[in-house]
Amino acid sequence: RAAGAVAHAVALRLNKPYSLSNWYPQGCEGDLLLQTEAVGFSGKGNVFLNSVQAGMRVVFLDDVLRSGASAATTVSKLLEMGAIVTACVFVGESASAKGREVLEGEFPGTKVFSLLKFAVDGERTAVLNMPEGGAAAEVDPYAALTAALAEGGKPASGSGAPVKTLRRTIAKLPQSVLDRKQRRVTRAFVGVPVVLTASGYPYSNFCLTDFVPLMEPTLVEDLADLCVAIAPFGEADIIVSESDRGGGPLTHACAVRTGQPYCLASWYSAGTVSEGFRTFVGYSGGEGSIFVNGVQPGQKVIVVDDMLSSGGTCEALCQCVVRRGGVLVAAVFASEKVNLKGRQRLAKSFPSLQIFSVCYFKSEGKYTVEATPDSTK
Repeated sequence: RAAGAVAHAVALRLNKPYSLSNWYPQGCEGDLLLQTEAVGFSGKGNVFLNSVQAGMRVVFLDDVLRSGASAATTVSKLLEMGAIVTACVFVGESASAKGREVLEGEFPGTKVFSLLKFAVDGERTAVLNMPEGGAAAEVDPYAALTAALAEGGKPASGSGAPVKTLRRTIAKLPQSVLDRKQRRVTRAFVGVPVVLTASGYPYSNFCLTDFVPLMEPTLVEDLADLCVAIAPFGEADIIVSESDRGGGPLTHACAVRTGQPYCLASWYSAGTVSEGFRTFVGYSGGEGSIFVNGVQPGQKVIVVDDMLSSGGTCEALCQCVVRRGGVLVAAVFASEKVNLKGRQRLAKSFPSLQIFSVCYFKSEGKYTVEATPDSTK
């Protein structure tokens, strides 16, 4: 759900790399196997966590602590492979689910933190540990980021402009700065080994999608700058993406720059939920259902995602938006795998949709190679 977005925000503040666990179809390989026979996009597969090494000090972070089963599995696997888990951190904690007791009982040397505890009070949740005086006073948490953008991406301190001016600030960045960011992003997607999945899909482990190597938060920030620079965010009311892989971190970074709210769609295996949109997902080799909450009738939507490949995920997101009465403005991607013709698929389904990509590449042969926008035609 929101764990990826939260992890990125925390990593950026601490200047620390991070990795997110991902579901993979049967036959795919990863570094640390967390779960087998896990229900994912289109059936059962495996959950892997990549790029964590023995001896690394690790903080486990998630959005909500309930039973603690998922956190306990991950922490146990990390300890077994030789990592040092210093803490488990959660945004929210269910007071009745006893997850804290599970974690503290199984891992007495690992501290457990949560920002707030909640309980079910009738038909609603109630916060149990709200600070005295209610919510904290409103501040501008992005002042340093705003100032850094104004200086062309260099570290800066002091107060900055309100969040809503970040988009205008990015528009004023020198072309030399944008070119430097573009070169860095291109290096992250070009020259990466290509492997064929069991279904014959050409797959590569990228840092943005698979966290190989560990994700440097400043790379996502560079991607967000470029996304906001090329796409018409000013024409939209909200941003829609998926919570899987790099979608959450990238969407959060874009939203910080534009001041727009966002919602992250969730995947369910086919038949799990009665609503949503069912689609074929290229790399998983089967069908799954995606469900979008938060879009209101008449709202103008821009879709953000880490990669456009076969187009199945974005097509499903767009269909959900339309079904909920939203108005599609544009879709912007960090990267585009041009040989799988996802752009053509989207253009056929949504002829008026504006499509933008930061980086273009092909997955043909043993390694990914750089492509040009002309390759999409």
